[in-house]
Amino acid sequence: SEVTVLSDRILKAQADLDEAQKEYERRTTLFHTDKELEDLYGHISMLAMKNQLMVTKIEKGVESPIFEVILSETQSSICDGSSSNTMNSDDFNTQEASQLKKVAYYEFLVDLEISGNYKNYTNFRNGLAKLKKIINIMRESIVVLESETRRGDVKVVSSIATYRLPANESERCIQSE
Repeated sequence: SEVTVLSDRILKAQADLDEAQKEYERRTTLFHTDKELEDLYGHISMLAMKNQLMVTKIEKGVESPIFEVILSETQSSICDGSSSNTMNSDDFNTQEASQLKKVAYYEFLVDLEISGNYKNYTNFRNGLAKLKKIINIMRESIVVLESETRRGDVKVVSSIATYRLPANESERCIQSE
């Protein structure tokens, strides 16, 4: 009977693991990998060309780590596992500067400059929104160009953000500044 109970537990644990792996895959597909970041530049260019827009600037901006948030005092986002609850304030200040923190994900900024018809630009934005990855528009400036012959032309300067998970253990824990 114990073997039967253990076999049932193993089957339930396997089913739970399968479900957790599916959820992990679903969530991680929202983030870019290094190769997909390069593909993003090509996708932006192709999307602009398809919508008859001219990309005058596309460049990778700043990459910044976003650290895990501590939800309770019993949890720690410090990689070395030490708890700050046992240190006095002087020890904490000196140790805090040398501790590694866990990175939840990295945020990449991409600066864009696009010109063309406003309606085509809205179609371009719609195409970006349909991507199966997370892309946020952080900053956007739309200037209407004055022209007698080409009405509706705009110049758009924007900064978009996309995200990636740490690729390896050395990226998972870094020195916070």
